[in-house]
Amino acid sequence: MDELQDSATSAHGTGVTFLPSVFGRPHPVAVHARGWQPVVRYPVAEPSPSEPVSPETVTLRLKALAHPVRLRLLRTLARGAHTAGELAHARGLSAAERWPRGSVRDGCG
Repeated sequence: MDELQDSATSAHGTGVTFLPSVFGRPHPVAVHARGWQPVVRYPVAEPSPSEPVSPETVTLRLKALAHPVRLRLLRTLARGAHTAGELAHARGLSAAERWPRGSVRDGCG
């Protein structure tokens, strides 16, 4: 355990929840609060793809992410927080350009 607490808990009567996580590596974390069931989050390896991703699929994904409108929006967001409506108005986007449905999804293979 990485962080020690000066307290104790028991799983007697309430049980304990074990929660696998790819985010807390390499240390497990136990969390408890009075009246709540204890939780132990433990590290697991990230799942790897069942098959290698082809270079063509990678190219399609990167092209979808590098769409010129998307890049302009990201540059605007890098300067400060904006709502979706503010971004669309600032960039003069039409309704079709605001939400190019499927451009990222279709490029994801």
